[in-house]
Amino acid sequence: MASKFRPLGPREDVTAQNGVKGAGLVDVQLQRLRDSIDNLDAALIHLLAERFKCTQEIGELKAANNLPPADPERERVQIARLHRLAEDARLDSKFAEGLLRFIIKEVIRRHKALACSWLGEKVPGGGVPAIELSTSIAGETLAAVVVDDRQAAQSAVTETFGDEVHRPAFVFAG
Repeated sequence: MASKFRPLGPREDVTAQNGVKGAGLVDVQLQRLRDSIDNLDAALIHLLAERFKCTQEIGELKAANNLPPADPERERVQIARLHRLAEDARLDSKFAEGLLRFIIKEVIRRHKALACSWLGEKVPGGGVPAIELSTSIAGETLAAVVVDDRQAAQSAVTETFGDEVHRPAFVFAG
């Protein structure tokens, strides 16, 4: 694809054209494009924030109804859809797929944490030294542990889930 830009001469003074004293035409074009990129980056962040608000609600609904955090069929359909959208937009579909998979991985991580939190909130408290609830969701065991101290809780969560849990939910007995 041919570029719409042609090489420009030396950084001539274009003060008369754009009101910026001493700025070359290349500098002006770069700044215009960078300003557009800054606006697009801001829009992307806001769109991602909105997307994660929706997936948060989905995760809460799934956790409350004992549904698996991941939905491989939905992911497959979304990735195929994204490939078509990327191709229509002339965006590298492998790049778009990688970005979506990155987002999906984060959504699933959050859904697992929500499932753990939800199970923990369902544990009756009051004088029970240690209780462990577990359930199998999509072949993975999720556990909620009620313990007397934070260190024991962290150990139990790490032992159960390894290092994948970044925001464990703790419920303390008594």
